[in-house]
Amino acid sequence: MSAFWSHGTRIFLRIWSGQLISSIGSGMTSFAINVWIYQQSHSTQRLAWMVLAATLPGILCAPLAGAAADRWDRRWIMIFSSVGAGLSTLFLAANFFLGSAPLWHIYLGIGGISFFAAFQWPACIAASTLLIPQEHYARASGLWQFAQAITMIAAPALALVLIPWIGMHGVILGDFASYLVAIAILLMVRIPKPAALVADTVAKPSFLREVSAGWAYIRDRQGLVQLMAFGFIVLFGISMTQVLLVPLVLNVASAKALAVIIAVATFGMVIGSAAIASWGGPQRRILGVLGSGFALGAALFLTGFQRGPVPIAIGLFLLGCVAPMGISCAQSIWQSKTEPTVQGRVFALRGMLMQACLPLACLVAAPLADRLFSPLLVTGGLLAGTVGKFTGVGPGQGVGLLMTSMGVLIITAASFAWFSPRFRRVERELPDVIVLQAVPVEMEIGLCQEIAELEKAV
Repeated sequence: MSAFWSHGTRIFLRIWSGQLISSIGSGMTSFAINVWIYQQSHSTQRLAWMVLAATLPGILCAPLAGAAADRWDRRWIMIFSSVGAGLSTLFLAANFFLGSAPLWHIYLGIGGISFFAAFQWPACIAASTLLIPQEHYARASGLWQFAQAITMIAAPALALVLIPWIGMHGVILGDFASYLVAIAILLMVRIPKPAALVADTVAKPSFLREVSAGWAYIRDRQGLVQLMAFGFIVLFGISMTQVLLVPLVLNVASAKALAVIIAVATFGMVIGSAAIASWGGPQRRILGVLGSGFALGAALFLTGFQRGPVPIAIGLFLLGCVAPMGISCAQSIWQSKTEPTVQGRVFALRGMLMQACLPLACLVAAPLADRLFSPLLVTGGLLAGTVGKFTGVGPGQGVGLLMTSMGVLIITAASFAWFSPRFRRVERELPDVIVLQAVPVEMEIGLCQEIAELEKAV
């Protein structure tokens, strides 16, 4: 445990604390604007456009953001990201302060935040690889998930308390102030660079060629390809759960029960992420990925069959508890098997694929539930006399069946992964990369200069 509290880890924790504050501010803005849009329009379609504005720009520019994180100083990339997102937030606050907030202005501001935020994550994770000892990667990932869970709890509560006092523009200005805190912390720390970026003795390829290098790196390592595919399936199942949760619960309970169930699931995520941050996960991290996958699938399978709010809450609480272990162990494998000089591009590509899960789930959940699964569980439906005995028959029951199917999908994917040698042995077959932990910049530059002189002499 003592190795965790190294010089680099202390820098990481400072960055983490700044990003936590910024994340809570952004969560307040997101919650407040979603509520405002629905109150103004009572349109689910406009909320769907909000989801697209908040995700699509980040997905599209992720490859460029990853290449930028590998090409330039990652600390300044994070500062650039925070400055851009902060200015986009200020644009939103100005609209509400002036009393005229056209929807296209809101979508533009949210899209700007999404664009600049895309640069933050690959730079941040790639930087943490150089700061955290390798055996503690999973613990660091657990801290990021803990921050996400705290944000999910704190941001809506703070927004609801503050909006009556300071209004929408005040809440969004609070978000802007949170970016300033994150920027101030980044200006006070130093993040080491990969040796190749410090030496800079070889001519760099074009920026566009660097963009494609992330996929080439993954493609040449089949274990990572399969790990990414498995992660996509699991996250798609979880995203479908997010979309289906509202109709699933409101079919058997009230909106108040829905709020309680969401809080219970989030509390499970807090417990799971805190546990992984303290424990660090199993020594064989791939077992953590697979074990979490099987448990997630089982939780979704059982949740979809339930008829009351209490069993649904228990199922989603278990899901929240086990999800952080799989995410943290997978992130640890990616960090330890990816060269620091390409981590920005690799993590951006992986993040782009994972980010696409939620909009994809939004597009396919309703058609699948309404046109395929619901007719199976109406009176006289194909499955009314068999599956219907467990789930019940009637309007809305197809939503539960679809969620159960997501559990079956994840369990099936985990079973295939277990029987795949490339997947199961990814930690053994791919060598760990050598990462120089945080050292004084002057020492690192001197070392790289010596290496360059030796290469010239040879």
